[in-house]
Amino acid sequence: MSQSSEPFHLLRLPGELRNAVCRFALSTNDGLYHCKDAFGKRILCASPSGFLDFNQLKYASRQLYQETAGLELHCNTLIFPDRPLRTGPSVGLKNFLSFQHGMTPYWRGMIRTVIIQHNFDCPVGVNKTCICYQVQMSDLIKFSTTHQKATVYFEVKLDARDGIHFIGKASMVYEALRGSEVPGLCYYSNLLCRFAEVADWASIPEKIRRSYGTSRHLPCNIILLPHGQLDEESFRECILRWSISQPNDPNKGSFEEVGGVEACVSLARKWYAEGI
Repeated sequence: MSQSSEPFHLLRLPGELRNAVCRFALSTNDGLYHCKDAFGKRILCASPSGFLDFNQLKYASRQLYQETAGLELHCNTLIFPDRPLRTGPSVGLKNFLSFQHGMTPYWRGMIRTVIIQHNFDCPVGVNKTCICYQVQMSDLIKFSTTHQKATVYFEVKLDARDGIHFIGKASMVYEALRGSEVPGLCYYSNLLCRFAEVADWASIPEKIRRSYGTSRHLPCNIILLPHGQLDEESFRECILRWSISQPNDPNKGSFEEVGGVEACVSLARKWYAEGI
C-alpha cells in the first residue's frame, strides 16, 4: 500500500476517535509553550520557537471545534519561556499574568500546571529596581491562592558560579513572594538567613529568627525552582573566598552560627534538587 504524501485530515476519523485525539493532545503532560505568531496573536505551541501552532489540532475546522467544545479539555502544563527585556520584569512572568487575565473564570480554573521561566536580573541591594517585581508577584500569589488546583513552578535563572549574588537574588525572590520590601543595604549574613528560612527552617538559630523576623511559610502553592544545574565546586569556592576576605565583618559571627560555607552549599543543593 503506497503512502500518501498528503497530510492526514482528522475529519477522516470517526467522531469519537477525533474527540479522543483532541482530549489527549490538549491534556498532555509534555507541556505547551505560550508564544506569539508573526502577527502578534497569542498561541500555544509545541516548542518555544513558536513554529508549531498547537491550536491547529482543536481548530482544524468549525465542525471539529464544535465537537470538542463540550469536552472540558484543559492543558495540564503551560510553559511561559523567558525572553529578558532591557528594563522591568522578564517576559515569562509578564506573559503568564497577561494570559490568565484574558481568560474567563471557567477556563482559568482549568489550568493545572504552570511553568514560568524567569530571569531575576534585579541587582543585589537595590530596592527601587525590585519594586516592579513585587506587583507582578502579588498578582501571581493572588492567582495561586484563588486556584488551588493549579501549581506554579517558578524557574529562576541564577548563576551559581557567583555564590554571593546567587544567595542575594534568591533572597529577593523570597522577599517578593512574601510581599516584603528588600532592604537597600543587605549584609550577606542577613541574606543567608533569608535563604535558609524557607529551604531549611530548623537550621536557623532561634535568636537569629527573632532578630530578622523570618516567616515560616510561603503564602501559596508556588514552587520556587532554579533553572539549570548547580556547580557545587564553583559555588563553594565563591562563598569561601568571600568568607576569608571579610575577617572583621561584624556580621560574620551570624554567618558562622548559621553554618557558614557548608550551610550555603547544603541549602543550594537541596533547593536545586527539590525546589521550595
